[in-house]
Amino acid sequence: MSIIRIEDIAHVRFAAPDLQQMQDFLSDFGLASQFADDGRLYARAADGLPYHHVTEQGDPAFKGLGLRAENIDDLELLAAAEGVLVENLNEPGGGKVVRLKDPDGVEVEVVTGQTRLQPTALTPDPLRNTTMSRSRERSSVRLQAGPSHVKRLGHCVLNVSDFRRSERWYKERFGFITSDEIEAKAGVALGAFMRCDRGDVLTDHHTLFLAQLPQKPGFMHAAFEVANMDDLMLGHDHLQNSNRSASWGVGRHILGSQIFDYWLDPWGHELEHWTDGDLFTAADGSNKSPFTDLLADKTSVQWPLKARGSVLMANRTTNDCDVLICGAGPTGVTLGILLARQGVSVIIVEKEADIYPLPRAAHLDHEAIRILQAAGVAELVMATCRQANRYDFLNAAGDVLLRFESESRLAPGGWPPSNFIHQPSIEAILRRELADTPGVVIRPRWEMVEARNSGSRVTATCQSPDGPQNMTARYVVGADGARSPLRESLGIEFEDLNFDEPWLVVDAVVQDFARLPKINLQICNPERPTTCVLMGEGRHRWEFMIKPGETSEQVSDDGFIEKLLEPWGVKGAISIERKAVYRFNARVAKAWRKGRFLLAGDAAHQTPPFAGQGMCAGLRDVDNLSWKLASVIHGNVDADILDTYQEERSPHVRTSINLAMMMGQTVCITDPAAAALRDKQMIAARAAGTSQDGTVPAPLFSTGLILSGAPGAGGYFPQPYNVENPSEKLDDVLGRGPWLVSREKIDASLDTNGLRVAVLSDPDLAPYAAVLETWLSEHDSNAVLVRPDHYVYGAGDARALVEAFQQVIRPASASAKR
Repeated sequence: MSIIRIEDIAHVRFAAPDLQQMQDFLSDFGLASQFADDGRLYARAADGLPYHHVTEQGDPAFKGLGLRAENIDDLELLAAAEGVLVENLNEPGGGKVVRLKDPDGVEVEVVTGQTRLQPTALTPDPLRNTTMSRSRERSSVRLQAGPSHVKRLGHCVLNVSDFRRSERWYKERFGFITSDEIEAKAGVALGAFMRCDRGDVLTDHHTLFLAQLPQKPGFMHAAFEVANMDDLMLGHDHLQNSNRSASWGVGRHILGSQIFDYWLDPWGHELEHWTDGDLFTAADGSNKSPFTDLLADKTSVQWPLKARGSVLMANRTTNDCDVLICGAGPTGVTLGILLARQGVSVIIVEKEADIYPLPRAAHLDHEAIRILQAAGVAELVMATCRQANRYDFLNAAGDVLLRFESESRLAPGGWPPSNFIHQPSIEAILRRELADTPGVVIRPRWEMVEARNSGSRVTATCQSPDGPQNMTARYVVGADGARSPLRESLGIEFEDLNFDEPWLVVDAVVQDFARLPKINLQICNPERPTTCVLMGEGRHRWEFMIKPGETSEQVSDDGFIEKLLEPWGVKGAISIERKAVYRFNARVAKAWRKGRFLLAGDAAHQTPPFAGQGMCAGLRDVDNLSWKLASVIHGNVDADILDTYQEERSPHVRTSINLAMMMGQTVCITDPAAAALRDKQMIAARAAGTSQDGTVPAPLFSTGLILSGAPGAGGYFPQPYNVENPSEKLDDVLGRGPWLVSREKIDASLDTNGLRVAVLSDPDLAPYAAVLETWLSEHDSNAVLVRPDHYVYGAGDARALVEAFQQVIRPASASAKR
């Protein structure tokens, strides 16, 4: 049940540096306008409302939209529910107004009681002769050249950062009904055309369209109804003859069925003429449609005279993008998906033709799965995983030296603590998701061979199957592996953490799981340190330390491997899929950012595999980087925020590497006397309760983009789940973030622009409120501000948190180099 049900859209607001120039354009478009005492330009259509389009002096910008309430009672009801005032509307026509801000900070004015003017009579639609009806007899059609006759403002289209969040906000307050929901793929909503709920009264197919497309959240276009098709075509001709900028059309839409054309005002804001649209009542239901019905190409219209380029397909053929990613492994592809979901255009170049078909990484923790949840693939990934809740370090005699164990089915990230994977399967899932994600594309068999900073952009040359290709991007991210050509070209060196051991890795497809261990093992035998771990998709892995004097060729021999596996008793239970010799290293790049170039994943750090954190670390990189990079590209923050990427992630990943090195140093003792001493000390420590047994600790941020000294700052915020339906989790309700979670309703005077505000009493939070209340109580706080990567900015008083966050996340200055 919504708070009120609005009647229609009322107006749209803009700023422009030259109001006379705007008035001239609006006159050509078909709107009459005049300047008011407040200095603004008010333009109106023929329906008698005092204005539909408002322009104030200033830098070019969309300033908000207005909706029309039925009466003052509705306005007072809305104001009371939102904790705001009903104000006088001191503009032409007077009336009352309630001012709100939507989740992306768009100002929404709800108005009523405006004094109407005398409507302007429109030329009636001429009688038409068709093969089915000959109604015009003994008369001719004679039309008069000039602008279209605009009857009314019909709808507004907004791009949003989180469709479901914005959809809830508009429906809960204003009673919108979905006419057509747009899906990127089955079950994945991309946006919705929404109409007013006026009961049995016929209303337009859509008054508001919300879309989550690969561009900055904000205004996309506003649409004005004209008298008829002749009127639209006359206006089209007039605008062309006036040298106005056409954007799209003439054509007929699929969704809504309107005949249309689109034009750009002098500052690039898009306005649509339309006629002959669909009408529905509240009882007429809704549909689901594929996103191809939106594409600005021949598939998106029932007939076109002129098509335009589509933001959905823009980087499919162009060599220009916001972010160019080198490397289409799991780090690069996940980064591409996360960026595209935040409205950033992305091209990924990958030198290989396809996914590497053999396993490499074997483990993802709960935090990594939560990141994949943000990328839309967590459930698919989990369907391929195996779980093990214990990781034992045993000596040659089978005694437990060290044990990592989790008794909880779900870890703080809302997913099982340890998930064992088959990397090619995970990459295939990510590639399929990327293919369905507008705004991001992979270019296989493309390799970047040169890149240089060209001021506000990077210019790159890539070798492709069709020869050299020139590309431009605002930023370049190297996710191109441990031997990263991009890192080397930038002259960035590694800091060596002094771990370098050769190991043989043997991956096997399992035919008989009953004969294999059910937990993960490190066999700390000085004769031959060995690892035995689960993998996903019916596989298992062994790793054997290579002794001094042994060669890669020798240990890779089938007979040699058969002898290594003999003590495990798995002959006939497995078949060898892969054997490879690796050097396990521990290294961290000395610089993760150099101007417009950044590094992520193995290009920035490498870890021994003993803690299973290699792929996890790369996913944490992109979770940290993606929201900061998107904010910079959208102009919401200064580029300096990108310096916090290394500041936060480098110490974080070092903690994981140090844990892996500790595990490796425990395992890799080959001197029998030293191994015996180790065994004695570790067994005694376990008996005394002073062992390092336990779960793998979660690293925290101590510096960076956090409110130092605030409760919880730098910690990882948990994701509770709905106990009645465990597949429903907190992130699915609150979206990408940042979030402000509060015990109490937020003061309406507090500017929370850009934050998802959630109060524990909100019905949506009911399944999670107990866990959130416990967290707030443990941190003696009334509110917590959580970053998009689920790390805590700080907890405490809501107003103090928001004001501090907005000081740090400052808008980009005009001179900032983004």
